[in-house]
Amino acid sequence: MPYRDTFYEVYFQRQAGRNTLSNSLEKKLEWDYKIYMDELSHLLPVNRSVSILDLGAGYGSLCHWLQHKGYKNVKAIDTSPEQVQRAKDLGVSVELCDVQTALDREDTYDCIFAIDFIEHFDKEELVELLKKMTSQLNPQGVLIIRTPNIDAPIGSFYAFGDFTHGVFLNKHSAIQLLLTCGAQEVSIYPSSLRVKGLAKNVLRKLVWITVKTALKIALFATGRRTSAVSYTPNLVIKALKKG
Repeated sequence: MPYRDTFYEVYFQRQAGRNTLSNSLEKKLEWDYKIYMDELSHLLPVNRSVSILDLGAGYGSLCHWLQHKGYKNVKAIDTSPEQVQRAKDLGVSVELCDVQTALDREDTYDCIFAIDFIEHFDKEELVELLKKMTSQLNPQGVLIIRTPNIDAPIGSFYAFGDFTHGVFLNKHSAIQLLLTCGAQEVSIYPSSLRVKGLAKNVLRKLVWITVKTALKIALFATGRRTSAVSYTPNLVIKALKKG
């Protein structure tokens, strides 16, 4: 049995929702909403009738949020039976389907989401996958990706915190990868930085200013441009296909 089958069969229980009790799924959804608002709301298409594909939809939180925002033409797939069932329990339709099958169809989309997704492939798989993703975008379509940032402080925590991760990117390599695979314009944004509790979050912001300043000083000392680096745990990527 391929290792992915072993891990994805119980992915929510053993990884994605490992710290979430079954009776607190609503709290997890509420938290995900806050993160999506921070990271994705400014990237969403203005036209709410656009066609959207959510790859690796997990337990359906992104689809749930998009529908709440008024986007009705959303398709979603995931390869984990457990995750698909969790989405169904949430009232979200996620198709049990692998990504290769989904992208081999003749459908095209205005927007494709790949949130916490591309890191689960090796380099050869990922290049072919991104080529297919960009080819299935309509003209002026966008690909929106979130993936761990290896340049983040203690980047190994995010890169190696999931055994199924295979490819690790930073800002530079993410732009290189997307341009090579068919995107014409790539923008990188910081990911959300939040902790629970108002007082803790204020303290976190102050500490983050100090940490980020120290990192910029280190880069300056080595003769590198600070603007070429993203510091947050994840990269949020918008890749445009002008067509």
